[in-house]
This record gives sequence, C-alpha cells and structure tokens, in this order.
Amino acid sequence: MKFIQYTVLFAALLVLQIVVLPFFAIFNIVPDAVLIGLIYLAMREGGVAAMFTALAVGFLRDAFTSHFLGAYMLSYVVAAFLAGALFKFREKLSSQIQMAYLFAVLFSFQLVYFSLYMLDQKLNLAQLIFRFSLPGAVYTLVLVAITHFLLPRGFWR
Repeated sequence: MKFIQYTVLFAALLVLQIVVLPFFAIFNIVPDAVLIGLIYLAMREGGVAAMFTALAVGFLRDAFTSHFLGAYMLSYVVAAFLAGALFKFREKLSSQIQMAYLFAVLFSFQLVYFSLYMLDQKLNLAQLIFRFSLPGAVYTLVLVAITHFLLPRGFWR
C-alpha cells in the first residue's frame, strides 16, 4: 500500500516540478519539489527506500528534462543517502541542527548536480557555489520549512 502511495506522490511531484514550478523561478532558480519528497521519504522510511526512489525518479527527470543523463539521478541518490543518515539521529538533534543538516543535504544536491551539469563550462568552484548551488539550496530550504510547518506531523515528528 505504501508503494502505491509513494508512487502517486512522486509522480505528482515530478509533474509539479516539470510543469508548474518553473513559473516560480527567481532569477532562473527553481525550488526542487522532488528533492523535498525524497527528504520526506528518507525521514519516514529510511535512506535505502529513499535511495531506490531517488534512482528511479532521477532517471525519469533526466529523461524528460535534461540533456545530461545521470545528473539528477546521481544528485538525488547522494541527497537521499545524506537525508537517510539524518533518519537515524533525528530524535537526538534539535530542530535547528536538523534544519542546518537539511541545508547541507540541499546544498550537496545542488553542488553535485551543477558540477555534473556544467561540466563542459569553464566554471570555478566559487561560481558553482555562489551562483548556482547556494541560491538553489536556500530557495528549496524555504520551501522545505514551509512544507514542514504545513504537514500535520512535520518531517521528523
């Protein structure tokens, strides 16, 4: 039963990400709803389920939106692995530390993705961090915080 619920959830998030969220872009920075769903899955079911889901959803997103097959797939798997690590220690950490860790997960996703996606560009690390990774991570973190407070039990309660 959970498999069907998560399949419907991620299909809806994938459509939302591809069709709707580009209209909410700020300076070509779009929040990643699929990544928020993967973090939610990692908090509820653990890292292994989130990594397998990340593999499938990343492949589908690469197939429909990207010219670089594997960038989203690898980035989602890395982020799901890191979010799954938080799953083990979430009761021991304060809310602020959990949000800081989630920011690190979002930032690592953005950094891995843009490092792969912009591989043929001549970008240095500072440009990757400050022009692409940091703004996307902050924008997605704002969406994570809003989603966390809208959910009845939040992400980790």
